[in-house]
Amino acid sequence: MKKKHNAALFNDAPESVRALRWMFDPVFRVSSILDNFDPREPRTTQQRMQASVEGQLQKEFDKRTPEEVATSFFDALSDDKLRESARLGMNEVARNLKSAASKDQRYSLLLGLIAEVEKRAMFATTAVVGLIDWPAHFLRECEPMDALGESHTLEGERRARAVRRALREVAEMVYEPYLRVLCALGHYAKGEPSPQLREFGNLVSHAAALLPADRYPGLVDADASFLRNAASHGHWSYDSHDDTLTLWDRNREAETFTVDELRDRALSMFTVAGSTLRNVAQLYLIRNVYREGGLLELVMDPRLCSADADARDLAGDELAQQLDLFFEPARTFLQSVHAATPPVAPPACAFCGRPHGQVQVLVPNAGNAVSNGPSVHICNICVERFSGLIGNSSGEPMYEQLHNTAEVEVDGELFRWSAVRVAVSMGGEGAATTTQPMVMILVRRLGRPAIASLFQLGTRPTQELAEQVARQFRSHL
Repeated sequence: MKKKHNAALFNDAPESVRALRWMFDPVFRVSSILDNFDPREPRTTQQRMQASVEGQLQKEFDKRTPEEVATSFFDALSDDKLRESARLGMNEVARNLKSAASKDQRYSLLLGLIAEVEKRAMFATTAVVGLIDWPAHFLRECEPMDALGESHTLEGERRARAVRRALREVAEMVYEPYLRVLCALGHYAKGEPSPQLREFGNLVSHAAALLPADRYPGLVDADASFLRNAASHGHWSYDSHDDTLTLWDRNREAETFTVDELRDRALSMFTVAGSTLRNVAQLYLIRNVYREGGLLELVMDPRLCSADADARDLAGDELAQQLDLFFEPARTFLQSVHAATPPVAPPACAFCGRPHGQVQVLVPNAGNAVSNGPSVHICNICVERFSGLIGNSSGEPMYEQLHNTAEVEVDGELFRWSAVRVAVSMGGEGAATTTQPMVMILVRRLGRPAIASLFQLGTRPTQELAEQVARQFRSHL
């Protein structure tokens, strides 16, 4: 049936196009490979398809001279019927993409976000979705497919383990790049650059704040970081009596979910970050850029395939100039955006990663005593944790203020570390107390050699040093 359908594509095509069918037949022949596609071996399938197509095409090209190939393309592009067929084909592809995307109601929210960017400058969205490496994106989508499949076929604890793995792989392989696309679109819609966020937890909280659920319901799962962390670090337990998973991590108390609920959460994130994003992005490019924007007409200049080298060069130069004009509004907008100061990401605790909305208090430190870099923050929960690690003989809350700076001797050298200044009102009953600074906590937990290596970075900005200290600290919790 597929061969008949593929052949039907050429039935109503102009003769000049049917003369190029030899180029498409090798692509049609790989359908049998796709019929047996296994998501557990996508690279193997990709390599088999590439080898099959390239091998068949090479055989066909060997039968023709370069001049014959160029003439075939020139004749096809010169045929007015081809242009009409191309426009009709674009319409059909756009309808199919919209139909596929509309299976997820969130597609309209993504299109709305793109429309906000386009109001700033036409085709500015191409700087985001037009640069996505879709073959690589599909390979990332394949990673959790087997776990998601098992979550529908297995039972009991085996199914729960498949769901746990799906949560981790969906978040890391598919959802993280999706959130970066969302953040870029969200900030471009506001006419500002997107901050560079490395940690997945910070990325989730930033996207959730940028695209609030009341305006963009379902675009961002604010629990994605919690679900991923619990699944990745073994912070989970299964109860066979009611088929539930209890999850927790260092930033959040334990919560119990049914396995069905977690499977649906994983599938929801996978869908919007995978097929929905892909369909919406391709719909935008085909409908907004190629069809309505006129890019299709620009690239269908038959002179680009002329046997006359001078004619080809002239057509290429003219196309380059036309493309410059085509994307000029977007280029001007993006240059102005990236020339501006990037927005400051919502503050988060440098040690546990909790954003402002998840803690009672989040306050900056006083700055590095060696180098005045950007502020880093600590939350009230980590202050209490550190109190337990180093001891607090006063028995009072560790809130009002920690030492500004402290000197500590490590391996015969004297280092200075700026401690965190914490000012918290505990219902009007805040108690002033002092305790040892952060560096003493780290010396006790990590040992002197680790601290010595960290403090050799003392001339770097506070943020960079704090991030490295935080990573070391987390790895020893």
